[in-house]
Amino acid sequence: MSTVEGYEDFIKAVTFVAPVPVSFEDIPGDSKGFFSPTEKRIAVQEGMSESQTLKTMVHETAHSMLHDKDVNKDISAPAKDRNTKEVEAESIAYTVCQHFGIDTSDYSFGYIAGWSSGRGMKELKSSLDTIRRTASELITGIEEQLREIQRDREMMQEQEKESLLLIQNSNLSEYSLVNVRGMDAAEVVEALSAMNDNDRLNIAAYLESRGAWTTEIANQDTKEFGEHHLDVRYNTDTNEVIDVKVEMELNERAKEPISADDVILKITHSRGFEVERITNKTPEEVQEIMAALTKLEDKSTQNIRDCLKSCGADHIPIIVDGGRNSGTPQFNDFEIDLDKKEVTMMSHLSPAKQAEGIINRLEFAKTAFSDDECNLIVNYAFKLNDMEKTRELAERIYYEETEGSQGAAPAVIDAQAEIDALPDPMIGLWEMEEYGYTWGEMLPLTQEKALELFDHDLPVYLLHEDGSETTVNDRKQIIAHKGIFGIEKGDWENEKNLRAMLGELEAGRAGKEAQLLYGDSDKYGIYQLKDIPEMREFQFAGTESLKRRGIKKDNLDAIKPENYNLVYVGELSRLQGRTQSATLEAVGKWGI
Repeated sequence: MSTVEGYEDFIKAVTFVAPVPVSFEDIPGDSKGFFSPTEKRIAVQEGMSESQTLKTMVHETAHSMLHDKDVNKDISAPAKDRNTKEVEAESIAYTVCQHFGIDTSDYSFGYIAGWSSGRGMKELKSSLDTIRRTASELITGIEEQLREIQRDREMMQEQEKESLLLIQNSNLSEYSLVNVRGMDAAEVVEALSAMNDNDRLNIAAYLESRGAWTTEIANQDTKEFGEHHLDVRYNTDTNEVIDVKVEMELNERAKEPISADDVILKITHSRGFEVERITNKTPEEVQEIMAALTKLEDKSTQNIRDCLKSCGADHIPIIVDGGRNSGTPQFNDFEIDLDKKEVTMMSHLSPAKQAEGIINRLEFAKTAFSDDECNLIVNYAFKLNDMEKTRELAERIYYEETEGSQGAAPAVIDAQAEIDALPDPMIGLWEMEEYGYTWGEMLPLTQEKALELFDHDLPVYLLHEDGSETTVNDRKQIIAHKGIFGIEKGDWENEKNLRAMLGELEAGRAGKEAQLLYGDSDKYGIYQLKDIPEMREFQFAGTESLKRRGIKKDNLDAIKPENYNLVYVGELSRLQGRTQSATLEAVGKWGI
C-alpha cells in the first residue's frame, strides 16, 4: 500500500536532480544510505518504507551537492567537519520533505544544539545560508521534474487514446467506420455533440480540427463493420450520438428488477417514446420534473435526457421505442405526452389496469406469475378496490414464486377467500365507487342478487349515484331500479355466520347418516320433517290424513327423503329384549 502520493514520480524526480547516479541495494550494517565521493554515486537501502526511502535519497543528494568538490566547484572554504555536513544534509532533507508533504514526524534536531555550541556566528550563518539555498534548489528541481513527468504522461496518454466511430444513416445504407486517435469515446461524444451544421458536412475534418487523427477503415462500399468493436455511433439522420460502452452499461442496468421506490415515467412525443426509471425522486418530485419537460421546444432524446439530468434525476431508460426492451410489457406511474402536454397518472386508472401494471412491474426482470395468479390479482383489485393490499398480494406471490418456496398457494387461497366473502361475485367495490356510492359500510349487489337476498328476508338497499340509498320494502322497487343495490356489511356478516352454522349442522347430519348406513354395528335412525313452509301442513297430520293423501304403509315411494332431516342415530342392541311399548318409550326418550 502506497504511503506517499506519487511515490514513483518522486523517485524519478529526485534521481534526475541528483548530480550522481542513485542505486538501491542491500547495504551491510545499519546504514540507510550513503554518498561515495570516490565512486561518485549514491546508494539507498532497498526495502525501506516509501517515506524513509525518499528522505534518505534527499539526504544523500544534499551530501552530493554540498560536500563533493568535484561536483560543487564553488567550494573555496576549508573542508567542513563531519558533524557540520550531517547537520546540513539532514536539515535540507527535512525542509524538502516537509514542502512535499512527506512524513517528517521522526526527525529530531536535538543534536543541533550540541553541534552549534562554540560555533561562531559567521560559521552558523554560513551553514544556514547553505541549507536554505540548497533546499530551495532541490525543491525547484524536483517540482520541475514532476511537472515534466506529468506532461510526458499526458502526452503519452493522448497518443494512446483511440476509438472507433461509426458515422451512419438510420438504415445503414450509408456509413463510414473511422479510427480516431487522440480521443477516447467520451471526448468523441463531447466533440460530436458540439457540432454545428457546417461541422457535420465533414465530420472527420472537424475531429482533426479538435486535435484528433482520423483514418477511415470501412464504408458501405468496402466491407462490413460487424467484426469491429465500436466505441461511438453517430446517426446522420437524427444527429444522435451514442457512447456504445455507456449504452451497453445502460442495457445491463435497464434489465435490473424495479424497486418499489422507483418512479416509472413514460415520455411520448411525435418521434416515439421511452420509459424512464427514476431511482432518486418521489412521485411528487417527478411531477415537478414533468412540468420542466413540457417546456422543451426541441423534444429530441438527448434534450429530454439532459432535462432529466438537470433536474437531478438519476434516470435509466429501461424501455426505448424500437430498441431497448421494446418487447417488454409497458407499465408506468406517470405518462406524459410532450406534444399534447398531457399527463396521466397510474392511480387514475381502473384497479384492473393498475393491477396489470403492478404485475408487469414485478415481472420486468423475471417472469413469475401463472395465468391463474395474474387473473386472481386483477380480480382481487377489481373486487376489493384496495391497491395497497393488491400490491402486497402481488409482491408476496412474486417473492414466493421466485424463491421457489411453497408460500404462494396459501396467499392465493387467502385472497380468493376474501373475494368469495363478498355477497355478489358479479360486482366489486370499485364498480360501486365509480357509480357514485362511496359509503364504506355498504357492499354492492346486482339486481339478481338483491332479489335473492330480499326473498330471504335480508335488508337490501337501492343505491343512488348521488351517494344516497333507499331501503327496499317491495320486490317491485328492485325490479324498477336501474342502478346497483347494496347490503350493509354488518347484515352480510350476520348472514354469513348463520350460513356457516347451518353448514356445520348439515355436515353433522351427513356424518350421522354415514354412521347409520355404513357403520360396523346395527343402528336405527329417527327422521323428522324439515321445518319449511312446504312441509308445515304435514308436521302434525295423523295417520288417516296421511292415508288420504296417498302416504301409507304399502306406498312408501310417496315419501321423499329430501323432505326429512336425520335427528338421531342409536344402537339397536340397546333396544333388544324390550316390549313394544318399552321400545317406543326408549326411542322417544333418546331420540327426541
